[in-house]
Amino acid sequence: MKNIISHGIGKIAEYLQEEDVTVLAHAFTSRFLEDIGEAGIVDELRVIISSNRRITAYFTFSSQMSPSVQQFRVYGPKNSLIADYRHQTLIRIPRNYTSYLNQFIPPLFEGKQHIANGLNNIRRFLRRDFHSESGIHTLISSFYRSLREDSPLPVPYRDILLTSRIMEEIFRQIQCAAPGKPKEPNELPFSRIEVIRRGE
Repeated sequence: MKNIISHGIGKIAEYLQEEDVTVLAHAFTSRFLEDIGEAGIVDELRVIISSNRRITAYFTFSSQMSPSVQQFRVYGPKNSLIADYRHQTLIRIPRNYTSYLNQFIPPLFEGKQHIANGLNNIRRFLRRDFHSESGIHTLISSFYRSLREDSPLPVPYRDILLTSRIMEEIFRQIQCAAPGKPKEPNELPFSRIEVIRRGE
């Protein structure tokens, strides 16, 4: 789980404008694993992350979700987006309409975007520019370029540190909530994380 959730938590860290965030984590064993006698393995995780500026994020990890989903959703006051990593699509959520138009126009708008995404993926495939690991290739290339040219890293130190601290807090809470684990007298169900800036 640790190697997998870092990708999603890292993406969330990019959007957190503050380095002081609150984390609330809940983890449990799926019924499927319990039924086969693997009650000691935690394969379900739910996390709420929030900052003082009222930016909130909700992270879900599940081994039993079918079909599997790898999505990142961003909700804002003017527009909202859905990035689907498994299908390589980016969809802008349509606005609401009055009356029955709300049942007609938004589905057509989303359908048009899905068709455009699908055609673009086909074009990239025909150009031999459609690879499942293209993101990793871009990150590695950017990293080596930053070393050669002394340019900014593809992932800022701030995001790396914040991702690490959030993950540490998630697993601390999971460990404290495990059956038989003694609780600290003043232990709260959530805690605040402060990330030290580099150089301080």
